[in-house]
Amino acid sequence: MKLPDIQKRVTDAFYQQFKDYKGGLNLSRPHIPLISEGYLKNRVMVMGQETNTWYRKGEDDLKNYYLNHYDPSNTNYGTEPYKEFVKDSAEMSSGAFWRFSRKLYLDNVLEGNLQNDGFLNHCWINLFTTEAVNEKNETDGRPTKNLTLRNEVLSLEKGLHLKLFEILKPEMLILLTSPSLNTDLITGTFGLEFSEADIEFLNVDKDGIFEMSELCELKINSPN
Repeated sequence: MKLPDIQKRVTDAFYQQFKDYKGGLNLSRPHIPLISEGYLKNRVMVMGQETNTWYRKGEDDLKNYYLNHYDPSNTNYGTEPYKEFVKDSAEMSSGAFWRFSRKLYLDNVLEGNLQNDGFLNHCWINLFTTEAVNEKNETDGRPTKNLTLRNEVLSLEKGLHLKLFEILKPEMLILLTSPSLNTDLITGTFGLEFSEADIEFLNVDKDGIFEMSELCELKINSPN
């Protein structure tokens, strides 16, 4: 499948996921990945937690801007904030997520540059694909901090990540989501039915630099 066809399937998946949203939660436009030829070569996906003030246009951008202006003929519809952030901020951001992402290339884990004209050479997705933040220093609009909002967002996006995995077929998924979100990530976002007792944490840090909760591989022991 060619890159434009893959991108169209991704953008369509987001629209189909959110099209019935009626408003009321003051949610941002969704965080929709812009897929690159570089990703199709390495198939590495990095998952973060959430955006924080995702290029706000006004109130309830998910409904009033994203859904109300949907253009099915636009292959890249809704990816503009993603491209703008990657192009203007990804190589300068001081956040741990982007320091780690840059290190993948600086240490030659991945070939090439972090990004080219707004196209990452891997795929960046988030656990929470929309949020309700108006100002950087507020917490009520962040699904990582507001449990009620978290449950609303997880309900809205349920099954979306599995659709993305089916479309994008990642060979490696790196989770930078923090241990505190493991349950939401595995049972909510991935839609997999098993308990935390089924999760085995495998040590991948033989030098003991990190705690197991900070860096490990997850093995799921469940008949489901």
